[in-house]
Amino acid sequence: MLFGQASIAQTRIIKNTLADFCNSSGLRINVAKSSAICSPRVVRSIRDGISSISGIKFSESLGSYLGVPLLKGRTKCKDFNFILQKLNARLCSWKNNLLNKAGRVTLAKAVLNAIPMYTMQSLWLLERVCEEIDKLNRRFICGSDTKRRSLYLVSWERITQPRATGGLGIRSARKTNTALLGKAVWSIATKENKLWVNLLRSKYGVDDVLSCNYRASDSYIWKGIIKAKNILQNGFSMRIGDGMETALWSDIWVEDKPLIEVEGINQDLINDRSAKVSSIIENNKWDLQDLLDICPAKSGYHFLSNNNSRVGVSAPWKKLWKLRCPEKVKFFVWLVCNNSLPTNSLRAKRGLNSSNVCGKCNAFEESILHCMRDCAEDIRFLCILYDIWKMRNARVIEGKPLNITKFHWDIKSNMECVRIWLDNPPEVFSRNNISIGWTKPVEGYVKLNTDGSSIGNPGPMGIGGIFRNSDGGWLLGFSSFVGIQSNMFAELNAIKHGLAIAVDRKISKLEVNSDCLEAINLITREDISNHHLGVLIYDIRNLMTKFEAISVSHVFREANHCADGLAKLGSQDRMEFRILDSPLL
Repeated sequence: MLFGQASIAQTRIIKNTLADFCNSSGLRINVAKSSAICSPRVVRSIRDGISSISGIKFSESLGSYLGVPLLKGRTKCKDFNFILQKLNARLCSWKNNLLNKAGRVTLAKAVLNAIPMYTMQSLWLLERVCEEIDKLNRRFICGSDTKRRSLYLVSWERITQPRATGGLGIRSARKTNTALLGKAVWSIATKENKLWVNLLRSKYGVDDVLSCNYRASDSYIWKGIIKAKNILQNGFSMRIGDGMETALWSDIWVEDKPLIEVEGINQDLINDRSAKVSSIIENNKWDLQDLLDICPAKSGYHFLSNNNSRVGVSAPWKKLWKLRCPEKVKFFVWLVCNNSLPTNSLRAKRGLNSSNVCGKCNAFEESILHCMRDCAEDIRFLCILYDIWKMRNARVIEGKPLNITKFHWDIKSNMECVRIWLDNPPEVFSRNNISIGWTKPVEGYVKLNTDGSSIGNPGPMGIGGIFRNSDGGWLLGFSSFVGIQSNMFAELNAIKHGLAIAVDRKISKLEVNSDCLEAINLITREDISNHHLGVLIYDIRNLMTKFEAISVSHVFREANHCADGLAKLGSQDRMEFRILDSPLL
């Protein structure tokens, strides 16, 4: 990046300098990929002259540098749209309905929380952007999307608490942004020998960053650092370490003032005002005998004791997350401890149910304890407790080794007895079998079955499709290899190619079937304004307008075998796009 005055003379100097550099190094400047930006106060004639001399065109934005957007003028939410697009791209590649809540929490912490952190280290994200990031995280964890809203069992404030204090450890976007910029505040406050620290301190004349404020003309980076400082300032404190670098009397290391200014200090008895804190530490313990005559109990021992005290945290939460059991079990226990299971009692409070009475005994309010332990109509919990008690006696009294297989078998046997004893078995045990197969289209219509195949996600991708008439007869098929892409790209690309072939063959009435429900939802109902495959989806919607009648619907994979075979043929053989006028033998 080159900086200079927006003038014809400066432009010629820069051009000559670059020419000397090219002649010396043998490198060449790619003018077509270069861009310039200037203040809006620069008149049009000077801008045109600079472009004419340098051959570089002016741009409204310089894009990004090392992954961080270069902001100019008033910052807008659209400047951070790239973060939301990355998050949406990740979410689209995950099968949300195949993950339990514990799995979604793990993915949110490991991936979704990590994506915006690089930008958060240097820029203050707008409040609306932080809210959108939190909304995407919250919807993913709770299993919600644009079509279906799930019940939020625990408040977002509770979820974003650390695990040790009863939360799930999910990071709030605003708090994370503030904390990361706080690292920059600390680097400036401690005068670390870094280039960017020296640059900011020199540019803004900083001596004590904790007393600085920003002006309207300051850079967006500096404004963000000062905003974070204003929020975190009350929490800053000095870490003493071994005490060799901390002045005993003049540094602020106990409460909010130097020790020498504490009321009651007898300053006449201070022999060495340059003493370090290390002088009252011996064998990693405080040696305060020399301070007894100088600091009274209220101003000496009291401050030092408070400085070393630690606020304890509730131990049960730590024990919960250390249990040696599946994460989904830990998550269930966490919901129980937060009194957030969706019982009739909770649903009635949220306005989702007209009654809070237990649906099995119809006698008491269905709280968590009633549902699991007290309901007279459900004795399964007591049977499990009985089996746990038997297993305990076998180990403690009889000295037998733990037999998990037998324990599971005993529970299963008792559950079967309970099922027989209950007069009305729960409906969850009954299943309806359905017949799945390819169905003919309506008379006068042509049916198109499509599928995409990707060996890996992303990986080698193939697409395939087959057209059949209302009698089920073969009209034509297609298959092709289309590069290294993701599964969703493959599914949508297969539909697009099928529609394009139908338009070319002048098919006016079409039924489209795909076994990817997510792709069907994106085409028919989803908002694609921020979707990373939005252009491809828009092309499909545009092609659909060229038919007299068209329908797009989902079918099970078992009814889409032919299209699946053609797609796999394309991904494995990597053949060019070809249309099959007759079935493959």
